[in-house]
Amino acid sequence: MAEGGGDATKGMEARTVWTLQRLSILLGVKMEKADKFYSAFAADEGSSRALARFMDEVECPACFFVPTGESVLCTVDLPTAQQMRKKLVALHRATPEVAITKENLSDSVVLMEMTKNVMDLLNMYCQSVYLSILTNPANQSGWSDL
Repeated sequence: MAEGGGDATKGMEARTVWTLQRLSILLGVKMEKADKFYSAFAADEGSSRALARFMDEVECPACFFVPTGESVLCTVDLPTAQQMRKKLVALHRATPEVAITKENLSDSVVLMEMTKNVMDLLNMYCQSVYLSILTNPANQSGWSDL
């Protein structure tokens, strides 16, 4: 599971190494900068705690990775509007409330790359599809006045 990574991944949990390796590929981190990427993530206690919380607590459905200068910031809270204007990666449980172990990690999570364009597309769907359905008087018959 923890193939590659060099000295920077020594002492890191296998699930963290697996996640960082996939993130480095998605974010286009060059091989010569990978150790720096891993080390910078490990040095950020908040990010390490957020990833551990996602991995260990089955009630936590997702965590988000926002690229920084040399690594990524990990949070279990929804990204801010400012962070969503840039590329971010979501790590989501494939099945709700399933325990994530190093043995089932690749089957238990889904990595989703989200860019500003994805958010624009979701906004367009909401406005053109859902809003038109909700505002159509024929669909509103039988609704309460609330």
